[in-house]
Amino acid sequence: MIDCHLHIWDQEKVEYEWLKKTKGILSENYVFENISPILAQQKVEKCILVQAANTIEETQYMLEVAKANPQIAGIVAWLPLTNSVYTAKIIEKYKLESKIIAIRHLIHDEADEKWLMQAEVLKSLEILAQNNFPFEIVANKKGHYECVKHIAQNIPTLKLVLDHLMNPYYYGQNTGTWESDFRDLAQFPNIYAKISGLGINVPDLENWSAENIKPYIKTAIEAFGIKRLCWGGDWPVALLAGDYKRNFDAVFFVLNDLLSSDDINQITNLTPNEFYGKVL
Repeated sequence: MIDCHLHIWDQEKVEYEWLKKTKGILSENYVFENISPILAQQKVEKCILVQAANTIEETQYMLEVAKANPQIAGIVAWLPLTNSVYTAKIIEKYKLESKIIAIRHLIHDEADEKWLMQAEVLKSLEILAQNNFPFEIVANKKGHYECVKHIAQNIPTLKLVLDHLMNPYYYGQNTGTWESDFRDLAQFPNIYAKISGLGINVPDLENWSAENIKPYIKTAIEAFGIKRLCWGGDWPVALLAGDYKRNFDAVFFVLNDLLSSDDINQITNLTPNEFYGKVL
């Protein structure tokens, strides 16, 4: 089983702009040693670290941690997508690092919902496609959906994954059209979706259950099918909705209710291997 979505951050080693404004549980440091034994308890053999800062420094930090921990199958790194020349240079270095398996940018932190539509960013995404690096999308607004649709249509060789099933609760708060837009994106074979971060996609972070997230997962299965879905725990962000086990148990209660064990293995093992390119 592969957890396709974990973060780590050590604010003494790397600067995280968004964490400077954060109080409460997420303001603490979270290193891999905190989550490693918990993964083992849940029989999660491998995991993927996902960027949480738009900096090369954070990518380097994750890479060092990944190289020291066999449990980490790969990392989702960052690139300066607004500078395609620089992106092309750095990606040559990334190609030499087997642990770097995809790219992401925190687009939900950008004031411009159409940030991805900049000419230089689109050139950089073409470079990702040419070099077989998937791109992860953390979307929660209508403008993000429109960008993803444009990219899927115009760069069909670029693999895309919608983190957190496109944040249904927060997307719905913004537009009220999450399901129709999410299903629309499923028509593109190069778009995948990640069942992750759903515990925080409910109105009440304290009093929620598997039933609250079941409609999102059911829609994802109907729209994308099991061969374009993967799963991730979204730790430590998911701590806002309870510990790792609580979030894990809720997701797998739903999956066991809706799918066979073979289908669940597809989502938790086979699909990530196919999408990221044999990470095990």
